Amino acid sequence: APAPRPYWEQVRAAFRAGGLPGRAGRAPLSNLTHTACRAEDLAARVDGRTVLVAVHACNEANLAVLRLARAARCPWAAVPCCVPERLYLPRAAFARLPDAARHAAMVGVIAHMFGAARVTAIDARITNRNLVVMGDAGDPGAGAAGDAGPVAGPGLPGPGEAGG
Repeated sequence: APAPRPYWEQVRAAFRAGGLPGRAGRAPLSNLTHTACRAEDLAARVDGRTVLVAVHACNEANLAVLRLARAARCPWAAVPCCVPERLYLPRAAFARLPDAARHAAMVGVIAHMFGAARVTAIDARITNRNLVVMGDAGDPGAGAAGDAGPVAGPGLPGPGEAGG
């Protein structure tokens, strides 16, 4: 697996310097690990105590992480960057939408598909793809489609329906 980026140790050092101790006096964030790999390769290590976070996971990587979170019934957060319609709404096209509006709409689709508990944003000076969508470990059937595939739109058949 690739080594963590330098920021990782900087974040941990900052929390250890100024954060509150964990259970039994453990250093802050001592239970936090950095893993860079294919989401599918994490399945054996993920359970309900895990929090999955996907930051700028492109294309299919967002879906893989969110499906894994749903299967494990664990909380999750995603900061999607590349969110092509073909993966989430294959029968829809966003014509003449400014890029930021298209991205916001697609993040909304993700939120709906996976039953998000919250959609928020980080400072746009950090990244122009600054929307954050989060879900809890609640009902794995929440959301419109989740693992079933794309969400049906108005006037469009849903997955498994005639013409879908």
